[in-house]
Amino acid sequence: TKEFIRIFLAVHFLGAIFAPINTGLKGEVLFHQLRISNAKYLITEKCNFDLFRSIVKKISQLENHIF
Repeated sequence: TKEFIRIFLAVHFLGAIFAPINTGLKGEVLFHQLRISNAKYLITEKCNFDLFRSIVKKISQLENHIF
């Protein structure tokens, strides 16, 4: 989508690392993938809100999440 490309380019412009997450994963596997990415920010679509809502609280390195 256009939004995906804009976010990808913005992340690159800021000098950050873009780490796509497989939203097909669930539970502990998804939690593990986010935790080992060392992500500080999470940007996702509203349709994934329920998927990430409980996991976001468990990941201490996340500084912010944007839905």
